Amino acid sequence: MNEGTKAASSLGMLIGTWEFEASAEGRFLGRGSATFEWIEDGAFVNEHAVDQPSPDADPNGWRTRRCP
Repeated sequence: MNEGTKAASSLGMLIGTWEFEASAEGRFLGRGSATFEWIEDGAFVNEHAVDQPSPDADPNGWRTRRCP
């Protein structure tokens, strides 16, 4: 199995639409969905997410981090 085939078989389990909920330190922050789909004839996976923050969540208290 070549490297591209290994990656495709690993990423294949993500394909579809997923629902998620976010919380931090026991506080509910919101929910949403993420859709993963193959693009460029299976060369890449595209991810699109939509979220709905909780009206009680304080965005000033959110922590974000950048991925390298």
